[in-house]
Amino acid sequence: MVPPSTDKFLLERITYASDFGEADVQAMDWLIKTVARPYEAFVKIIHVNTLDRQKGEEQIQWFQKRLDQKVHYDKLGFESIHSDSVFDALVLYAERGEMDTLVMLECNEKGIVPSLCPSRFC
Repeated sequence: MVPPSTDKFLLERITYASDFGEADVQAMDWLIKTVARPYEAFVKIIHVNTLDRQKGEEQIQWFQKRLDQKVHYDKLGFESIHSDSVFDALVLYAERGEMDTLVMLECNEKGIVPSLCPSRFC
């Protein structure tokens, strides 16, 4: 979403919040082809790990391998954040100011999107 008052739009840093599902591979393929590559934006894939840290690292490695089979883009980074709350972790990450936009794939109606996104935008 670009605010109506914006006269110049730069997109340099995209953060994609992932649960490392197969659907995320397809979504990343689309995101890179249609948004990241045209803007030459860096894409950081973050995962909020509510399990133990070792399982989180294993998930990142699996997802990186799967993504490498489908998506070819040099400006990719990964970060795992350990937290008991996905919502709180995403809010804290956003407050760090290291992204221009946050993207996530929401596949059900009971996810966290309504909590993160004011109704006037979603």
